[in-house]
Amino acid sequence: MGLDESDGAFTGERMMQLDRHTRRVLLAKAVGRVVGITVALLVAYFAVPIGQDGDPIGLILLGVGLALFGVLVVYQVIRIVNSPAPQLRAAEALGTVVPLVIVVFATVYVAMSASDPAGFSEPITKINGLYFTVTVLATVGFGDITGTSDAARIAVTIQMVLDLLIIGVLVKVIIGASRIGIERRRAEQAGAGDGTSGTG
Repeated sequence: MGLDESDGAFTGERMMQLDRHTRRVLLAKAVGRVVGITVALLVAYFAVPIGQDGDPIGLILLGVGLALFGVLVVYQVIRIVNSPAPQLRAAEALGTVVPLVIVVFATVYVAMSASDPAGFSEPITKINGLYFTVTVLATVGFGDITGTSDAARIAVTIQMVLDLLIIGVLVKVIIGASRIGIERRRAEQAGAGDGTSGTG
C-alpha cells in the first residue's frame, strides 16, 4: 500500500476510510512540510544581514516579498485543485503562506528601522520585527511599537490590508480550490466507476 498521492486514491471520503496509520503518515508529511518551510524562512530571516542602506532596500524587499507571496498563492491553489487530498493540501497552504507574510514584513520593518531609526517608536530588531508583525497580523495592537514616519505607516497599512486579504479572500480562495479538487476527484472516481461497470 503506497502513499503516492499521484495515484488519485485519496479523495476526502477515501482519506477517512484509510487506516489510522496511513492517515497519520499523510498528516505527518503535511505538518513536516509546514514546519520545514517555517524553519527555513526563520533561519533565512535571522541569517540575512540587513544593513543601513536606506528606505529603497525596504521597499525592494517589500516588492520582492509581495511578488513571492503572489507566486506562492497561485502555486498553492494549483496544487490544491490538482491534489488527490485537497483539504489536507489547503490546510498546508495556509500553514505556509502565513509564515511567509510574517517573515517578509518583519524583514521590511527591520530594514526600514535600520535606515531611519526614528521611523518607529523604538528601534526594530529582528525579534522586535517578528513581534510587531505578529501583533499587526493578529490585530492585537498593543501600541508599544508604532510607525511614526510616513514610510513606516504605509508599510504597516500594506500589511494590514494584506492581512485582511489573507483572512478573507485567501481563505475563500483556498477553500474554493479545495472544493474544486474534491469535486474533480469525485468526477474521476465516477468516471472510473462507469468504465468498470460495463453496459447492460
